[in-house]
Amino acid sequence: MRQAHGRRRDPIKEVDDKKVRIGHPWASVEVCGAMTIAAGEERRIPFELPLPLLLPLSVGRQHPKTWVATRADIAMALDPRDKDPLRILPGPVHRAAFEAMEALGFVMTGAPLELSRKNPATGCLQEFEFKPAPGSRFGHLDEAEIAFLPAARGDGLDLLVQRDTRATGLGSLLSEMAGTDECFSRLPLSGRDSVDELRGQLASLLS
Repeated sequence: MRQAHGRRRDPIKEVDDKKVRIGHPWASVEVCGAMTIAAGEERRIPFELPLPLLLPLSVGRQHPKTWVATRADIAMALDPRDKDPLRILPGPVHRAAFEAMEALGFVMTGAPLELSRKNPATGCLQEFEFKPAPGSRFGHLDEAEIAFLPAARGDGLDLLVQRDTRATGLGSLLSEMAGTDECFSRLPLSGRDSVDELRGQLASLLS
């Protein structure tokens, strides 16, 4: 029997107040049942592994690694396992949101993956971190983050938007120390949102 597992290598989990990276499988499928293969024989076995809508994307300078891990159930086998990396590109909905953030003068700095119950399909949630470029109208922000969530109503996705205000005085410094400098908003996505539409909505939320 040969099994294939969709696996992401490094979601982040807090353990004893420390952030550690752990392997996390998000899907598993049995490719075939028992068979006999003769010495020197080569056999190809096609299979499909559906990709969840909220699979972690291969974007940003620091993004999670995803691969297909296969295992052959062969007694006393020397090397029954294999791993093949996957590069998962953004779909139209993701691209529109990323391009809208870039149009507002933000630069993506990272895309870490964290264990989260907010995404039951895979058990993880990817956060896309952005910094305002020098001279940006959003220079009052230290950072902005967006994340795609299962839609609160119906199918599709929502966009979670977080703005982290830069400490510029005693009041904002105290807010940062108390953890109250962060503001969250949830934006429903139709799946047909244009870059211009999202740019206007994000500008309003981040101002």
